[in-house]
Amino acid sequence: MSDAPFDPTGAVTFDLAAGRVSMKGSPARVLVPSEQLSALCDAAGQDATRSLGRTMGEAMARRALEALAGPDGSVGGVSIESFVQHLAGEFALVGLGAVGMERWGRAMLLTVASPVAHDGLLRAVLEGALESTTKRTVRCTKLMQADGLSRFLIASPSTAEQVERQLGGGKAWAEILVELHGAGSAAQRGGEA
Repeated sequence: MSDAPFDPTGAVTFDLAAGRVSMKGSPARVLVPSEQLSALCDAAGQDATRSLGRTMGEAMARRALEALAGPDGSVGGVSIESFVQHLAGEFALVGLGAVGMERWGRAMLLTVASPVAHDGLLRAVLEGALESTTKRTVRCTKLMQADGLSRFLIASPSTAEQVERQLGGGKAWAEILVELHGAGSAAQRGGEA
């Protein structure tokens, strides 16, 4: 295993003679304006946007894990912080924004600074990357967006649904996280008794 920092050297190749842009370990790419990508996502609908985003996220996770793998190909001891750093590099390479991570008690949030993509696409990319890495079903719920920063809660589908209902009801996202942490602690204490 390797906790080496993200290294973008050679990650993107521009073959001007052939008119191709490619990323290491991936087929050719096309550079498109973010506004048109968002318009295309709106026109294509939720299912197509989700499929595109998940495919992008899975490819990002694969490249990140390949970079983090030890000589034997194992990634078992890689920290979540190292993985998120490499995922952030992948996001930056494709121009989706700057990814960061926050911990709120037991809750994990991913932040995207200066997001330029459609919200549904961003959520799907994050979900695809995390699900393919953890082999667990996750859902990303957008908690807030202000001053060029979006915060996404990474949770199980049932928890995400609960949080979305509370957000829709007008409850503040920070208050929701405090309640989730308290509920998790109470359940853990109840299981120990």
